[in-house]
Amino acid sequence: LVGSGRSAFRVILNEIQLQDKIILMPEYLCGEAQIPVLKQIGIRYQYYPVSKNLTISNEGLTSILTPDIGAVLMINYFGLREHGEVANQIRAYNPDIQIIEDRTQAFYGMANQTSANHWADFTFSSFLKSFAVPDGGCVRGKRRLKSVIPEPSSSQGVSYLLGGLLKHEYLNPDAYTMQP
Repeated sequence: LVGSGRSAFRVILNEIQLQDKIILMPEYLCGEAQIPVLKQIGIRYQYYPVSKNLTISNEGLTSILTPDIGAVLMINYFGLREHGEVANQIRAYNPDIQIIEDRTQAFYGMANQTSANHWADFTFSSFLKSFAVPDGGCVRGKRRLKSVIPEPSSSQGVSYLLGGLLKHEYLNPDAYTMQP
């Protein structure tokens, strides 16, 4: 468990050590979550195409695989698509490429998978999208993580919680009604 989905992604990147490698990212993603982490750590990234129905083309992705690719991020969009077949194609090209799955939009599917039978090397999720909590995230890997440093709750998470409470009070018409 970590402080956020962003923290979970950072833990994975620290684990796989991409120094001079590139991580492939889908064109359709919430860049606010992953891109700042990549820039902060200094990891280069490149986008790959995602179709309108949120599938990844084997040919489209494998055509841009080069020796300097160290990892591929795949997003499980709303639990609609599993990318095991594409992961197998990537491993056929280079078994050392680390495959990372973002299950933030499909958290509940993680309950049915185990690290041993899943196609991704690492899976992560943010609790913010699935639960009524201000922050939190989780990481799962095929191998034991070398070092997961627990992070304190972020001040941003506290801000989200405070903002939600203030919004509730603002929208509650009875909160400001004077009673005799």
